[in-house]
Amino acid sequence: LEMNPRSHYAFTTSGMAWHLMADMRGLIYVLITRDQYPQRCAHACLEELERTFVAKAGDRATTAQNRSLDKTTGVLLQKICQKYDDLASVDRLASVTAKVESVKVTMQENVDVALQNCVRLENIERAAEELQQQAGVFKRQAKDLRQKMWWKNLKMKLLLAFIIIAVLTAIIVPIAIFLDNSSKDD
Repeated sequence: LEMNPRSHYAFTTSGMAWHLMADMRGLIYVLITRDQYPQRCAHACLEELERTFVAKAGDRATTAQNRSLDKTTGVLLQKICQKYDDLASVDRLASVTAKVESVKVTMQENVDVALQNCVRLENIERAAEELQQQAGVFKRQAKDLRQKMWWKNLKMKLLLAFIIIAVLTAIIVPIAIFLDNSSKDD
């Protein structure tokens, strides 16, 4: 495989993306990610890997035996992997996308709350209309009751007046007859 130094190569197989880059010394750096992983982040990771690996291993990288640099570069590789696992910290687009998703979720929750409030408001409006109808019925019934009580009170007063007049008549007429008879006798 002929690779141009500092050129990036990528291919995808079985849901995994292979990202490759060669340096000026002929070393090949390989990064395997999920196929959805942004290619620009993979390239940045490979470039950082090259810089830090060369700085740490130096010329030993081209002459080292199999696994002889594990102690020297193992922690370095682990730190780079952890750094690039969190896309929001290394990729502004991913960071903005995460923030947009967060805002989108918040807005969806706010829309849900607003819809629930609308439903509650409709229920309150319906209850207010029912109360207004009941108040109208109550007012009408109160007016009818007031009229009935007024007529009943008037009837009671008329009955009481009739009884008083009847009692007075029953008392005054015999007295008047008695006085009239006694004045005729004199």
